[in-house]
Amino acid sequence: MEFFKEADELFNRLSVNDFYSFTKNNFANGTLINLSYEKAQHDSAECDAFQKRLYNYRNENKKIEGDDAALLDAIDAYCNYVKTINKHYYYKFSVTHNTCPLPYIVKTLSLFPRNSSEEKERYLMLLSQLPEVLVQMRRKLVEQKERGVVIPKEGLELSVSMFDGLRQGSDSLLKRGFTSETEKMVADYNSELNSFITYLQNDYSDEIKIKALWEDEGGKEYYQSLIEIYTSSSLSPKEIHEIGLSELENTRSKQRDILKLLGKSSDNFLEALQNDRLLRKMFYDSSPAMLQNRLDGYLDRTKTCLSDYFHRLPKTPCLLKRIDPAREGSTSWGYYAVPVGEEVNGIYYYSAAELDKRCQIRTAAIVFHELFPGHHLQVSLIAEDEKLPKMCREHFNTAFADGWAEYAADLANEMGLYNLYELY
Repeated sequence: MEFFKEADELFNRLSVNDFYSFTKNNFANGTLINLSYEKAQHDSAECDAFQKRLYNYRNENKKIEGDDAALLDAIDAYCNYVKTINKHYYYKFSVTHNTCPLPYIVKTLSLFPRNSSEEKERYLMLLSQLPEVLVQMRRKLVEQKERGVVIPKEGLELSVSMFDGLRQGSDSLLKRGFTSETEKMVADYNSELNSFITYLQNDYSDEIKIKALWEDEGGKEYYQSLIEIYTSSSLSPKEIHEIGLSELENTRSKQRDILKLLGKSSDNFLEALQNDRLLRKMFYDSSPAMLQNRLDGYLDRTKTCLSDYFHRLPKTPCLLKRIDPAREGSTSWGYYAVPVGEEVNGIYYYSAAELDKRCQIRTAAIVFHELFPGHHLQVSLIAEDEKLPKMCREHFNTAFADGWAEYAADLANEMGLYNLYELY
């Protein structure tokens, strides 16, 4: 459909601020990122104008139905998403360990193709913008602080740890291929990064007063918008909380039933996981290599029966890889990353920190959630379908992506992929 091409062009202009999407586009518009308030408002205005054209298009083509109608609905929803997050611009942080685009930018640049003279020229142009990303982040933090919107101490500590791990050494992949030309650019980035970390540790944290989101004017509306973005429902926070309590009790009931089958007491099972010699041998790894073998084993387990449940599987391969140890302090368990640049695999990056304290009884479910039959299967199949508009192929919609991945982790039980401990 011709209208989808126009939607793709819009997405390319907007995706500079969608850090999941712009890395897949390899910075097609020549800009690493633009975090300014002005850009956010410009994007919203573009989406608003595009939606008006979309509504007119549908009125003129009333016979559109089926998949095409559903895709137009998805485009409309994406425009609403952009307008919503930009309306609440000053509530959205760009420096937390879950929302910061910098790790994705650095990774994508490190994998950026630099073979031809054109690729090298384009890479140098992008690399020269890296210090400005930090300037933009700092500017937004200052503007947020002026409005009383600040990061809590615990979140700030994780942010500092994350930025510490993003310093580039002499062996940095950002210098790969032509070190002399990139040396100063990487040095400028490191200098700006050091300045930013100093600001976070000193000036930013000085006299911070944290207030709850609901105490802030517009905070309740923002919270409600997050519910709609992350769950696709319009339930109230109270209703969401009540569902959570009900599901938690349902989960605990299932766990008690499993422990009965195992002949274990529910009173001290969590303590036994830490102290029982046999259980520790089963679910604690003494080295990163042992953890890698465990995770690879779970992935291999899924591959034996996937074709029994799915008639179409992605062409894109996947694997598991340890996070750079310098960055593990700001990561809980890990994260999934789509192929970018010269990387051809979808990768689940896992943390191998504090293995002596980390029980791995849950890692089977994590692999099934992140790779097969979870994120990698869904995201790759969508990305490989070139008939879909880019908004559908490349935007990570949490309600549907994590909704699928959680369903997939449960489906793994129907597929016979858990033993009772892992199911627990």
